Amino acid sequence: MVSLPPRVFLVKLDFQVGTGDRLSQLPEVGLQPHICVVNMARGHQKIQSQQKNAKKQADMKKAKGHDQKTAAKAALVFTCSVCKSQMPDPKTFKQHFESKHPKSPLPPELEGVEA
Repeated sequence: MVSLPPRVFLVKLDFQVGTGDRLSQLPEVGLQPHICVVNMARGHQKIQSQQKNAKKQADMKKAKGHDQKTAAKAALVFTCSVCKSQMPDPKTFKQHFESKHPKSPLPPELEGVEA
């Protein structure tokens, strides 16, 4: 748990002594500024709220599962050196290369692949 420093407030009490007040019956005392040290509870609440939100976000991310678009992008591992298009497997890559770039020499990684 994180310990936060106490907050220091300067409090000056000013009273207007009137004729009909109960304060007018009190003896006049020289009022001076007082320093009050108060531990604010809001800092602890803020930390708890951040932890709760982080847990909630992690649970939502876990429940969401995998993203189809990201998974498809990760599956595209072969890239054509001529046109820079991406293919998921070597068979498709070889078919693409033979049909789209027939005049170009076949890359060495496609030599033993059956189309």
